[in-house]
Amino acid sequence: MSIDPLLGVTLGALSLASLAALAAEALRRFSRSELEDICERRQRLDRFSEVMRRHGPAALGADLLSAVGAGVFVAALFSLVMVPPAARQPVETTIAAGAIAGELGAAIFRTIK
Repeated sequence: MSIDPLLGVTLGALSLASLAALAAEALRRFSRSELEDICERRQRLDRFSEVMRRHGPAALGADLLSAVGAGVFVAALFSLVMVPPAARQPVETTIAAGAIAGELGAAIFRTIK
């Protein structure tokens, strides 16, 4: 008996979504004053400026990656649980459909937010 590749996709997508969501949250909630103090102590205020300039786009990217991972997870889990193996689409189709659904969901959420 072989392991269904869709199971690996499901677990990988869940891991991706979880780690990306943690990264996005960390980028949004870090203490700017503590970072500034650390940079001052290490005489690297240029680094502080760079982090402040880039953390917003990085958090947005992590959010989008989390949405894509969540979409792929839902699509793969649905296919794994609800669709008989003989009737399943190729794994690549499931991944693409989930990624599109996740990105559309993220776009809608950003629009109404």
